[in-house]
Amino acid sequence: MSSAGQPTIHLSPYTRWEYHVLSIEVGLGLIGPKLDIQRLGEELNRLGREGWELVNAEDINFRGGGSEELVLIFKRPQL
Repeated sequence: MSSAGQPTIHLSPYTRWEYHVLSIEVGLGLIGPKLDIQRLGEELNRLGREGWELVNAEDINFRGGGSEELVLIFKRPQL
């Protein structure tokens, strides 16, 4: 067990991965895009507890560079 109480996973060159994609809508604020930081933190913590690791985050741009969506990509070893 790890110090966080999670099972220790030993990876090998043959580890198979599973992926999860999370899309978060970015609203429009008075000055520009507005992201619900509290919701983002809650989602990151929930997925972390489930063993997911964030590997990439991309914003999806529309209309003059304004973001409408944040796409987060996670991975974890298949058990």
